[in-house]
Amino acid sequence: MLRAKLLKPGIFKLDECDIPKISEDEILIKVIYAGVCGTDIHSYKGENRFIKSYPIILGHEFVGKIFSVGRNISRFSVGQIVTAEPIITCNKCEYCKRGDYNLCTNLIYMEGAFSEYVVEREQNTFHVPKSIRLENAIFIEPLAVAIHSIKMAGIKKGLSILVLGAGTIGQLIIQLARLYGAGYIIVLARSKLEFAKKNGANQTLNIDIYSELSEILKIIEKDSIDVVFDCISNSFSISISLEIIKKGGKIIIIGLSKSESTIDLLRVMIKELKIFGSSLYRKNFPEAIRMIKNNQIKLDGFISKVFNFKNINNAFKKIIKEQNKNIKCIVKL
Repeated sequence: MLRAKLLKPGIFKLDECDIPKISEDEILIKVIYAGVCGTDIHSYKGENRFIKSYPIILGHEFVGKIFSVGRNISRFSVGQIVTAEPIITCNKCEYCKRGDYNLCTNLIYMEGAFSEYVVEREQNTFHVPKSIRLENAIFIEPLAVAIHSIKMAGIKKGLSILVLGAGTIGQLIIQLARLYGAGYIIVLARSKLEFAKKNGANQTLNIDIYSELSEILKIIEKDSIDVVFDCISNSFSISISLEIIKKGGKIIIIGLSKSESTIDLLRVMIKELKIFGSSLYRKNFPEAIRMIKNNQIKLDGFISKVFNFKNINNAFKKIIKEQNKNIKCIVKL
């Protein structure tokens, strides 16, 4: 089989290796499509602080067909279309035992889906209904991320929302916030603002135009927002959040920060703010699948380009060059 090894930042190598052998408790999946996530872009550019060494296989949003199953597998069979949570947890630490497995002390990521075959555990694998287009199944993973953050925020009818960043996660959060009854949604981002309006944003601001906090505060009043979803996660986005959030409001940090950020803790204390980190998902895949199946989440227009797996080096270069135009690019294996 072929897999795309990221040898170092900016360099993929297509590597031929044996198809993995599976244990009696594992599932072998032939990957059909894999999504290119913002995290993959950060990793490709050498900006992912979680990556300590190379080479590495990227890709964690995927859909595929079961190629073989171990003899202890009961819920799945060869030929079924599936997706999977791309994490391996220990099931033994205090976090796993209490159900917070996304915080597992020993959590590691699976070998990435920029590979013709991947191995998964039964507990991580989910059936994809036939009514969901194969290409759209790659949104199950990012939608699960968005659902987890929405639930953490406790969105309810009438709340005012600010979404910082308008990538895939930001766009999905807009739709979810609308579904959960948010009263007014503002999006501050560099691009994709028209698409944000199509997904339910009431107001959009271009961060290249409103690049100073003072300029933003002329448009968005101080202490006017109930919940901020920070999909950018840097010192500037934090400073914006602290100024416009209402007293007692919630800030949900979702974006992968490229560097350490500073935060005014005095303002956090005085306003009694609640700041949450939202990491991955916690049993959110079934709900994500159900929402896509029932057309509660609209995915028209989300896929910007489909690239051939064998051209992955050129694909990533083009994706980065056109990053402000694309919503989601995917790779066909």
